[in-house]
Amino acid sequence: MAVFIQKLWRGYKARKQWARLKAAIRIQLKWKNYKSKKYHRELFAKFKDVKTMPNYGKGVSFPPHPSVLARFAELIRKIHLNWRALMMISALSKDQQKLMRRKIFTSSIFKGKKAWPINGAIYGNRLTSDTVGGPKFSAASQRTLNTVGDGSFVFSAYVLKVSTKGKGMPRAIGLSQKVLFEFALSFFLKSNLPLLLDNSISSGLIPRLSSPRSQASRCPTSAPFT
Repeated sequence: MAVFIQKLWRGYKARKQWARLKAAIRIQLKWKNYKSKKYHRELFAKFKDVKTMPNYGKGVSFPPHPSVLARFAELIRKIHLNWRALMMISALSKDQQKLMRRKIFTSSIFKGKKAWPINGAIYGNRLTSDTVGGPKFSAASQRTLNTVGDGSFVFSAYVLKVSTKGKGMPRAIGLSQKVLFEFALSFFLKSNLPLLLDNSISSGLIPRLSSPRSQASRCPTSAPFT
């Protein structure tokens, strides 16, 4: 009899404890739902007009999120960044999109090595706009390009050539559709290397030097000379 009474009492206590636990879980879910809906309302109120903003909501701050939505808040920030980037790129013309890709590629090359005006215009034939050597380079480049039957340089810049003895020598380079030219700082032609291309450089293909052996001994390094 005593065992039977104890069994009934333990069952009653377990059912009461489970009822209290279910009530706590229900209250907790209601509270989480309330906080989640409140966060979503605040989020929608802040970002409902970002599509019409000039910077697509760059300066809009996210409302504080409840701890249970930490992962969601992190994902929604990434979604907004990706959407904002897509909207900004879509607003550009095809030529501007190509320029943006060049800026990103150039920034990845010079990151941590050289200050690069990423916010300014990026153009390939840099030496023609040089206030000191621009006119001399333009004259020398035209004579040089006429010898190979090429129209213009797609890239030119000052570089630092490293000799086999490790000595740095300031040089200027000009890259046309067909040939890589090396100039002295007086823009006297030092050497040239034909390129192997299936199509033009302007189409985005990476040129290959025709002679790997001459590449090591004659080709300037990509380290900019300032």
